[in-house]
Amino acid sequence: METRSGPLVSLVVPVFNQVALLPVCVDSILAQTYGNLELLLVDDGSSDGSAALCAAYAERDSRVRAVHQANAGISAARNRGLEEARGDFLGFADHDDWLEPDMLERLVEDLEDPEVDLAICGVVYEWPDRSKPWFAGVARDRLTPAEARREMFVVAGRFTGFVWDRLVRRSAAGGVRFPAGTALFEDLLYDLDVLARCRAVSFDSRIGYHWRQRAESTFHAHGVERVRRGLDGYDLVLERLAGCEPEVLLLAGDAYVLRCIEALKAFAVQDDGGAFVEEVRRRLKAHGKGFLRGAAGRSDKVLYVLARLGYNVFRVAYRKGRKH
Repeated sequence: METRSGPLVSLVVPVFNQVALLPVCVDSILAQTYGNLELLLVDDGSSDGSAALCAAYAERDSRVRAVHQANAGISAARNRGLEEARGDFLGFADHDDWLEPDMLERLVEDLEDPEVDLAICGVVYEWPDRSKPWFAGVARDRLTPAEARREMFVVAGRFTGFVWDRLVRRSAAGGVRFPAGTALFEDLLYDLDVLARCRAVSFDSRIGYHWRQRAESTFHAHGVERVRRGLDGYDLVLERLAGCEPEVLLLAGDAYVLRCIEALKAFAVQDDGGAFVEEVRRRLKAHGKGFLRGAAGRSDKVLYVLARLGYNVFRVAYRKGRKH
């Protein structure tokens, strides 16, 4: 049953032109079994009626506050929400996703351990016709920050590297903010900064967050400029990791190579990329020192070798393989 006792949880939801799906997200938050929460809907200059919908929610539920700003991007909207948040625990949701009814209650229970500064739950991908858990196993664990960093980069790791499947203690998050001007991996950069301030991390694989998959979303969009900004963002991630555990550095390098391979695959299918293809190959080689010894699958290792040999070799082989 919903109560207003216990630590205050602040959830920040950046909103931009999502009037059709926003109610699914907001209603799932307001229906939480943990009731002592404030919901900050940060309208980032919407033009489709989302701003009015945010205001309407704030009018009818005292736990909701609507914040309006000129369009500045998701990082700026989240930062604005953090500036406004009053909670003991801080979290986020995306405007087109939804939460399990007891997600916050379970995360708050994990944070009752005074040494735990960050609590993370399970995530499920949601397509129109199917669902798939991010982590297929069953686990309930307490980790050090070093162990948590490893999970963020290991193949089939338990953690997503996003910010919406967790709550963080305000005292640990401190003045951490999302980097301005980064189109992709702003979540991962924020997570790494928060982890550096944590004492312990809890993980509960039970599903709490539903991540809607849409082809037009920022995370899934392809194109030369998006790939460039994505790799630039991951360069910042590698900079953040400087001085971290050697295994984490190797795993992060492997993850970078896999993103280069995914970009080359997309360019090969679309017959796109132009001169930027060679820039992607250069980055792939620069970060691939331990890739063939790592945990990537055989097919990715084959594509890595082909990409090193030359883009035309890669493109012909990949296209041929897709036909079989």
